[in-house]
Amino acid sequence: AMDSIIRSQAADITFNMTTTAFDTMLVQADVAGADAVIGIRYDATEMAEYMTEVLAYGTALKTVHQQEP
Repeated sequence: AMDSIIRSQAADITFNMTTTAFDTMLVQADVAGADAVIGIRYDATEMAEYMTEVLAYGTALKTVHQQEP
């Protein structure tokens, strides 16, 4: 029973870290003037026994509208 609780809490923490990384990426893309982000990936690195770094990255796109001739 205790293992199940610990796994559930770890899953919640991982979800929160991933969501925060994703939201931060979107804010940075918006500040840079992007209209969209494609090719989104996640990377997680264990920095210490109880510390994990989660990165979200992708390619920010800016749309260009061409006028008809």
